[in-house]
Amino acid sequence: MNINNAWVFDTEIYPNLFVLVARKLDTKEYVKFALHETRDDYAELKKWLGTFPTLIGFNNLEFDSQLLEKIWRSTSRV
Repeated sequence: MNINNAWVFDTEIYPNLFVLVARKLDTKEYVKFALHETRDDYAELKKWLGTFPTLIGFNNLEFDSQLLEKIWRSTSRV
């Protein structure tokens, strides 16, 4: 695991809202992304995922990581 790019994260998903919040372990920096009709961080989220962060979360293998992989691999907005 690359501790220099390790983030603790969680996502929340509702029918019209997606939120991802993550905090970096070594610097305590945090990021937040939202996809909603009033805020669209889609491009920024894809750029951040492109840094290949090590993501640590609860239930992320069964749910969150699958959704993030779909966003990362998509060529158009999900």
